Amino acid sequence: RLATLRHADSVQAVAFSPDDLLLATAGTDALVRVFEVSRRRREWTELARISGHADEVNSVAFAAPAAARLQLLLATGGDDRATCLWDLTPVSVALKVSQAKEKKDRPSDAAAAAN
Repeated sequence: RLATLRHADSVQAVAFSPDDLLLATAGTDALVRVFEVSRRRREWTELARISGHADEVNSVAFAAPAAARLQLLLATGGDDRATCLWDLTPVSVALKVSQAKEKKDRPSDAAAAAN
């Protein structure tokens, strides 16, 4: 097991983003949680907690971004009979900036081998 990601109550659905960098979970606690997937560090960081449903959330799906559309969209459905569309672009952009900074701060393989 890589990780255990918890809600206050049952988890109803999970979905990976098209680039496999994010995982969204939907729960009976009426929350959608978005996590950064980091298999290398074996750490999963919660990036967003979405509380827009009035009742249990039982479905979650990412939209595959089209080449001309840079938005990262997440659709959720719940027992409140609502289907919501969320723009996760700010979360995605922040994640990519964080990863680029981490890569820059990490010594290169050649430098690590020289030590």
